[in-house]
Amino acid sequence: MFRKLWKNLVRLYAEYGQVSTIVEWPVYTPYWEQPMVRNTIKNYGMLTFDNPGTNGLPRGSGPESRLYLRKPWRIATNVPEVGPLLTEDAPCFE
Repeated sequence: MFRKLWKNLVRLYAEYGQVSTIVEWPVYTPYWEQPMVRNTIKNYGMLTFDNPGTNGLPRGSGPESRLYLRKPWRIATNVPEVGPLLTEDAPCFE
């Protein structure tokens, strides 16, 4: 499924030029190492931003509801203004 979806993204770029794209996956997913992903990021000038994981899932309810579980993410995008917004820190429970 992943390969089919990614090939369709590349096809969209080929047919319509660069469309606004944001890819968000966990930092440690093997998708980031896939040659087709690396080539797309490089060929289309996408920027990557790492989120240290503070925008993850809420810790619980009550006083801890404002704390988040650490879940590091990486964002690749051709919309540079989005990166800093998606990587802002929030209070985190470690």
